[in-house]
Amino acid sequence: MKILKKKNRFFIYAMIVVIALVAVATKFSIYYMGMALQKNNEILLNEISQEGANLVSEKISADIEKLREAASIIGKEEELFSQKNIEDIEMLAQDEGYSRVLLIDMDGNMRNSDGEQGKQVTIIARVKRNNIVISDVTTTDAGENILTISVPVTQKQKLIGALTGVYQAEDFSQIMATTLFAEEGTHYILKNTGEAVALPENEIYPFGFHYENSFEGNSAFYSISELSKVPQEMKQGKTGIIRFITGEDNVNYMSYRPLEWNDWYLISVIPAGKYSIENVADIVIKFALLIDVIIIILAAVIIANHKRDKKVVGGTDTITSLENKQGVQKFYENINKNKNKGSYVFAMIGIDDFDTLNHTFGYEKGSQILKEVADIISASLEKEEVAARLKEDYFGLLLKEKNKSEATRRIQEIITNLSQIKIKEGEAIYNDAISYSAAINLLGEKESFETMLPNTIAVLEFAKQSHTEKVLFYDKELRQQITLHNDLLSDMLTAIQNKEFIPYFEVQFDTEQKEFIGAEAVAIWKHPQKGSVMPENFVSVLKTAGILLDFDMILLEEVCIKQKDCIDRGLVPLPITVSISRLNIHRTDFVNRLKTIIERYHISPSLIILEIAEQAIYDDIDRNTKIITECKEYGFMISIADFSRGYSFLDIMRRVSVDSIKLSGEFLPQGDPTEKDRIIIKNIIDIAKELGIQIIAEHIQSEKQVKFLKTMGCSVIQGYSYPEPVSSEEFEEMIFYEEI
Repeated sequence: MKILKKKNRFFIYAMIVVIALVAVATKFSIYYMGMALQKNNEILLNEISQEGANLVSEKISADIEKLREAASIIGKEEELFSQKNIEDIEMLAQDEGYSRVLLIDMDGNMRNSDGEQGKQVTIIARVKRNNIVISDVTTTDAGENILTISVPVTQKQKLIGALTGVYQAEDFSQIMATTLFAEEGTHYILKNTGEAVALPENEIYPFGFHYENSFEGNSAFYSISELSKVPQEMKQGKTGIIRFITGEDNVNYMSYRPLEWNDWYLISVIPAGKYSIENVADIVIKFALLIDVIIIILAAVIIANHKRDKKVVGGTDTITSLENKQGVQKFYENINKNKNKGSYVFAMIGIDDFDTLNHTFGYEKGSQILKEVADIISASLEKEEVAARLKEDYFGLLLKEKNKSEATRRIQEIITNLSQIKIKEGEAIYNDAISYSAAINLLGEKESFETMLPNTIAVLEFAKQSHTEKVLFYDKELRQQITLHNDLLSDMLTAIQNKEFIPYFEVQFDTEQKEFIGAEAVAIWKHPQKGSVMPENFVSVLKTAGILLDFDMILLEEVCIKQKDCIDRGLVPLPITVSISRLNIHRTDFVNRLKTIIERYHISPSLIILEIAEQAIYDDIDRNTKIITECKEYGFMISIADFSRGYSFLDIMRRVSVDSIKLSGEFLPQGDPTEKDRIIIKNIIDIAKELGIQIIAEHIQSEKQVKFLKTMGCSVIQGYSYPEPVSSEEFEEMIFYEEI
């Protein structure tokens, strides 16, 4: 036996060494697989949470729309509490699944769909202040947990009452009914102070949420130490994802993000799944014990398989089947390691306004667009090149090109091919709804992936914002703009809350009559440290923050406040133009949002001119013509911007009812006008006059252009005689008090 031991001593030592190496390799395998899986879970939860937030928003918006439609019918009756209206609210409650529906007059007198009468002074008071009111959960005298949505009832544009849909809180929770992780995941809606708004039917996690308990009274929630920072972050309006442990070392992930209604938050929770780090450890150890007899032969295979598996877990995007961030980072580090970086450029391609496309056409259409984009990009790749979907609509490419011209040519070819993608909705085809931007980074020898990627993303954001340069390079000038962009981004939400965006006005002046006829509103950010920040420096920040479309409504509201103030002081205000973003008119609630703001301040809609780009109308001219007609019938004035830029201006003037069109100085001759220039521009102006449409010239660059326009019959100029936007006070002084 002793000799036997000596003969086998080498093999015994070798086995010990191999087992030790396997143990170390197993430990590191568990660690790195766990990190990759944790990141994957966070990405998945973020997507689930975003979809849940959209689901809540769409549900509430749909219910508001139903109530508004019912309120418009009710408002047509002379008597608010007529028999027909009582029957209508009974039918509304039955058809739409409300617990009951309330009809309330201006004195707070109430009739409901159950035939009961009473007083509801609080609801009518809140509707008077806020127009549309969504309540938090309250407990009735009968012990019911309810929440309500209230909309105004108007008659001839005068508020005569309120219509309220009442939900059982438990019924409202059905919004959250979804299957996540084999029914082990769940959603909650909470106030930012912790009180429940909607709870899942089968609460799996021991959080102790309740309709009447805030975080302060919730010892169960605070017993999970990892979640202790959540209440404070929710009060500050922040978004985040946290990993926490419950029960017998069960690993879970929680996402929290604010909703657009009240001070509500969506809380989404999923388990780490069967591939959590703890379960991965258990599987690996059992497997190691199972094959201990042949461990020497299989050790190398196991390590190789682990490396391959880790690449699969961390390198593939689930929607497009392209590499994801980890995959392209690995490729980048390999070419860096091989000192081959000088032969490559890193490019990014993004879909303009992709969030809005998702909201407008639905997430299924959005995913289909991403797949089509990925297919075209993949087909464009050559040997030893890679493409990845990095996030949302951002695609990254490592192309084997050395200089700007070749890199630009490749990217422009790809964008040309991408332009063939169309959005189809039923029989409608939206030919120009999708546009693309790109950024190119000529890689520096010492630039890490962690530094290069955010810099290139920032350049792509600037390209998305640009109307002319859709392919941009990362250079010194852009680096300075990126620094400003990042600084402003962190201040954006606070700036909106503090009303730091101030309306300024670009004056419209009639050079023939020597009088002001109106102005276009632009927002200037009065930053507490950086001073006045102009729109061209923060519009891309609005896009990054995801609030560009809502910003149109913020500016419109500020203009309405200004017009209302003038009226209250006995002044006669001039109409003010508010520019509407191209994809805003695709929103199903667009017109209702406009009406809500106008009715909130009780001003005539004729004091507001809605400016819509000519290109936006042609996205779907039949549908958008109807929307413009609806706005006109309500009383808004309509102006067409970017007139004659590549579209049939005769068709626009024939099909769309507008009050004015903006003729850009870029369309005018820069030098001496030719006879052809005179004929074309004179006919445009004459046709517009015959149709009662006012021509306003903007972006005028010289006195020669002003005189030329005047001889052609156009005397109204925006921005030349008074080139800088003026403050509200300066504008008022100019139009009401100064002599011209």
